This record gives sequence, structure tokens and C-alpha cells, in this order.
Amino acid sequence: MSEKKEEIYFGPNVWLIDEMYRQFKESPEQVADSWRDFFKDYSPTTLTPPVPAETEQKTKEKKKSKEVDIDIEPLRGFAARIVENMETSLTVPTATSTRVIPVKVLEENRRIINQHLAATKGGKVSFTHIIAWTILESLKKMPALTTAYMEIDGQPHKFRQKHINFGLAIDVERKDGSRSLMVPNIKESELLDFKGFFAAYNEMVRKVKTNTIEPDDFTGTSVSLTNPGTIGTVHSVPRLMAGQSCIIATGAIDYP
Repeated sequence: MSEKKEEIYFGPNVWLIDEMYRQFKESPEQVADSWRDFFKDYSPTTLTPPVPAETEQKTKEKKKSKEVDIDIEPLRGFAARIVENMETSLTVPTATSTRVIPVKVLEENRRIINQHLAATKGGKVSFTHIIAWTILESLKKMPALTTAYMEIDGQPHKFRQKHINFGLAIDVERKDGSRSLMVPNIKESELLDFKGFFAAYNEMVRKVKTNTIEPDDFTGTSVSLTNPGTIGTVHSVPRLMAGQSCIIATGAIDYP
């Protein structure tokens, strides 16, 4: 798999692919069957060259100066992949637009839906469920926003996937306590009604939280939604990954 194809297929999830591949190489039986099949012909790109033990030890030592002590440590693995993804995203031509939108009607409709669910079969619709659905419906009306950029033999091209594979940025806590974003996608999401989209969304979150996610869940993302508003962010400029047409970031919901 070429690096360009890898970027387009897996986008920001390449760090997870690398991590699963390392686990596969160390202990194949601990990886699910779907991942073992995927890694049969997988050729990872080089992240960072291996660091000799002596050099690594030296870089971890504090570098003294007259003014401040500095800790220096090479970036590898997950952290190195983040850097690579962000650097690669700079090669994609982008335009950013920001809007402040009143959400009173959104809040009222969400409350009505959840009252109905509580009185019937249960469950709960979040703001993100409705926002994601609204974005999807808007993309149907404005298909130009599903057009992505690609360079072929050094020449710029535009392309559009047949279906909208809607990516969802899901917060994940790693084994070492650090946090990262995993972005699986809902395949052919434009063909679903709201009930089907709601179920597919919840199923994707469940798979991430239970670590039952599969390689195909990451391939071919065309549009994605991230929600930094949950941590209080009012405005952000997310990086657009190669192969994707747009990424929508929702800020915090608050009183003006």
C-alpha cells in the first residue's frame, strides 16, 4: 500500500493501524481475526528511524543551560504519526468558514425527541446526533462540498466518492492514560434515514469503546465531524486530512 493511498484510506487513524500492527508482530493471537487478515499484505510506512539505546538515553537526559533545564525526547509511534498527519494536511488546499448559529430550536426538538424515547423504547438523542444528521442532509443538497483534492503525477485533480462515508471523531483513552481521537466512518450514510443513522452512529461508538473496531471501519472517509465543544472550545480550525472533502467542527453551546 503506497503512502498516498494509506493517507486517503485511513487519514487520522493511521496511528491506530501502526499500533495494531506492532501488537500483531509481537503477539498475533492477541489481535482479532479481521486485523490478522488485514495485516497479511500490509506494509507500514516508516515513522521515525530506530534510535540507538545509547543515543536515546542521552536525549532523555536533561540539557543544562544557564537559564532553564530542558527535557528532550524523540517522538515515535503515536506521537510521530500525529506530526506526520498534521504535516501532510498542510499539502491539502483548504478554506475555513466560521458561523455562530442559534440553537434554541435544536434544543427544543432534542427535548421533544428524548421525551418520546423515554416514554416508549428508551434511549437518548444527543446534540451531536442531530448535528451530524443535519450536516449529512446539507451535503445532499450541496454535493460540491463532497469534492476532494488529489495530486496525480504532480497534477491537481478533484474527485468525489460515490457515497458519503461519514467520519465521527471519538475520544479514546489509551492504556497509558493519554487520550487521542479515533475517526471511524458510517458507510453510505446518505442512504440512511434518521433512525438508521442514529443506530449506526451508536453502534460505531460501541465498537470503539469495546475495542471491537475493524479495519474497514476506517477506510474511505469522505467527510468528518469533530466536537471540541464538549471540552469548552468555542472556535477551532481542524486539519483536513488527505482524501477528505471537508471536516466540520462544532463549538461549545452557550448563552450569548
